[in-house]
Formats: sequence, C-alpha cells, structure tokens
Amino acid sequence: MLNAAAAERNKEPILAALRDSVNTGRSLQALEISSGTGQHVTHFAQALRNIIWQPSEYDPQSLTSIEAYRAHYQLHNVRPAIHLDASLPYQYWGGIQPESLDLVVNINMIHISPMACTEGLFKGAGVVLKPQGLLFTYGKFRMGTQGHLPPQLYSTKKWFIPGENGGHACKQQVSSVQEGEFGVKHPVVPPLGADQYWSRTVETP
Repeated sequence: MLNAAAAERNKEPILAALRDSVNTGRSLQALEISSGTGQHVTHFAQALRNIIWQPSEYDPQSLTSIEAYRAHYQLHNVRPAIHLDASLPYQYWGGIQPESLDLVVNINMIHISPMACTEGLFKGAGVVLKPQGLLFTYGKFRMGTQGHLPPQLYSTKKWFIPGENGGHACKQQVSSVQEGEFGVKHPVVPPLGADQYWSRTVETP
C-alpha cells in the first residue's frame, strides 16, 4: 500500500468539510476522481457509512494501492477501483450513468494536471451528478483572476474548498464557471463577477 504523508495530514479536515456538505441520513452514491493512494476514500468510507464510494485512478500503481487499502479495511461501501482518465468524456468513465451520483469528489488533482482534466471533470460531473448533486474539490486554489496562489497560503496551509457555495480558481485553470458551462446544471461556482468567488477555507496540519 502506498502512503502519502499529505493525505494522512489532510484526510480528517476534508472529512469534516464533507460531513458539513452532504446528507448523512440517507444512502448516497459517490465517485472519487483521482483517488491517489486510496487513503482518502477508505477514511471517508469508514466515517460515512451511508455513502457507497467508487474510487478511480489513472495511474496503474495507484490503482493497485487502492485495492490494497480495500482489502486491508474490508469495507463493504467501497467498490473496486476503476481506471478513469478525467480528460475524457464521461462515456469513458467506467460505465457510470448520467444523473446516477449524489457526490463527485476530487482531491489534489486540478492544480497538478493538464487543463483538459479540469474541463473533463466539470463536463463529466455535469452529466453524472443527479439534480442537486455536489461536486466537491480540494486543492491549492487562488482567489482572483491573475497571478498564482499567494505564497502566504503555502505557509499558513490554508486551502480553498469549492463546495455548496464554492469558488473555483487555479493558477493554470479556469477563473470562473457559470451555470450551464461545461454542462454543469448546478454551478460549482455561482454566477458572480470574474473576480468574485465564494470559498471555504480549511486549516490543515
């Protein structure tokens, strides 16, 4: 099993934000895109037993690690990991059907991947999420339309989590996403001015 120190540090703060963002009282279907080592999805699945989790990855070594975590924890609410290239249309996302998911989770992919992956994430999420479904992302995001992530955010370890009223901005990616753009029926970013964003800031250790 692979182990990422960053995942160990941030899995609990992210879980806390997830708990605040999803309905814990009914059965939900979730897809994690770019599951990495498998540490996040197995941690979330142990705490949020009402959610059936579908992990996915592009990297073969990570897929093997996810399966090792599944075997170790024997979680009945985590499905076998699927190979998924976020830059491709949803039709190539392992047979996931339109409007079949309540939640799509994406952690630490947007800021390290080609822009095609971000566009694919938004386009695909706009199709596979149910009405009122949630696209939950976590990563190194910046506020505003120019420049890079402010250096002080690295030192204070503050990360912007787009969510229920979430904002989205990244040094190499889109500056805003309007309702309907990329097929997102319920905007991850509210239709505000180009330099206006809503975000949730979470302290990570």
